[in-house]
Amino acid sequence: MSIDGNGRATDNPITKRYFRSFKYECTYFNEFETPRELRKEIDRYVQFFNEKRLISPLMMQNLTN
Repeated sequence: MSIDGNGRATDNPITKRYFRSFKYECTYFNEFETPRELRKEIDRYVQFFNEKRLISPLMMQNLTN
């Protein structure tokens, strides 16, 4: 549900949380010399987030379980 009624993806709290995690875990601590390196790291992070990263420390599950 959008906060302002326009249906923007950035209004979605789940999407906001994902991009917050992405920025902190992937981009803030890395420097990329080329756009290709950045795209590779984004692909790697999305795969990691979807398959290996735990949803919650209490649940100890990933998104594929």
